[in-house]
Amino acid sequence: MANTLVPNQCPPGFFRYVVISGDTIFQLADQLGVDEGLIIANNPLPDPASINPGDVLCLPIPINFPCNAVLHPTIDTPPNATGSILVRQLPDGQQSATVTAFGLPSLANFDGFEALIDIVGIGGFGFPLPQESPSTWAGTVIIPRPLLFAGAQVIVQPVNTQTSTVGSPVLTGDLSECARPQDPTHRFNIVALPTDTLFSLARTFGVSIEQIMVLNPGIVNPNVIFPGQIIAIPLVVPVLPIPAPSPAQYLVRTGDSFFTIARRFGLTVALLSAENPQIVDPNVLSVNQVINLVVTPPLPSPMNTAQLYVSVGETLLSISRRTGVSLEAIIAANPQIVDPNFIQVGQIINLPLD
Repeated sequence: MANTLVPNQCPPGFFRYVVISGDTIFQLADQLGVDEGLIIANNPLPDPASINPGDVLCLPIPINFPCNAVLHPTIDTPPNATGSILVRQLPDGQQSATVTAFGLPSLANFDGFEALIDIVGIGGFGFPLPQESPSTWAGTVIIPRPLLFAGAQVIVQPVNTQTSTVGSPVLTGDLSECARPQDPTHRFNIVALPTDTLFSLARTFGVSIEQIMVLNPGIVNPNVIFPGQIIAIPLVVPVLPIPAPSPAQYLVRTGDSFFTIARRFGLTVALLSAENPQIVDPNVLSVNQVINLVVTPPLPSPMNTAQLYVSVGETLLSISRRTGVSLEAIIAANPQIVDPNFIQVGQIINLPLD
């Protein structure tokens, strides 16, 4: 068995990601919109073509385009000096970066300025900043591959073009303010199967059991979850096709297809397809991919309750028997159910835990 790869610490601008079945470096790079060389250069991979579930990778935090970030004066630079970097994604996969500086000081022994974009693990891209006016310098460089990410460092430094010597930076910055924002309220709502545990779900999504517990106050004992229970999972960084938020979602397992998932829950392939427009080909699913289930709008979950997703063939009585919660308590917690003898597939019911 291969040794699990776990880096001690990720460089600035990177996040830790737990590899799941089916992941490849190329796939992860494509989903993040960066060059695979950036991932390979920042992870001690014995064989980049072979990563294993459970490996922990340092992945670059992607940026939004166009990106316009501020450059700040260093401690020895006049405070009125300032600058910016504008990054654009080009149609051919290249990236352009334009650095503009204002109010730079005149320095003895130097006759110009240059910009340097440093990409950890890859190296630097340096380019001159011609003077456009008495107080403005600007220049552009083309990055031949999609290498720019939130951790890319930018400096402006004086240069002597005759001797090729450079001085101390006068402006510095990075692209972190362009980092692709994450919605802190976005989460997966996974319908648990009999084989699921909080440990297995935490490992799959690269989060801790404690993080899951915070989002699920109805879980009193982390060692006890019920089949059909909806478990909220914090969405740390999306790297898979992300469905729209839904009250109930399914984690694809080995051998699953739309047909088997529909049969498991008593749905149809047509209904599943309609709920998942992010799936280009319903015949091609990835293990640990998340898809939406068809849902009857649920009630809010009161304190000290869990929520269960009703599958085909289930009744309130069968749910009572397998969870150990009395039928009377379940009925009392679900006043929206007009006829306790009739519940439907996709309905979400409250399960009292007191």
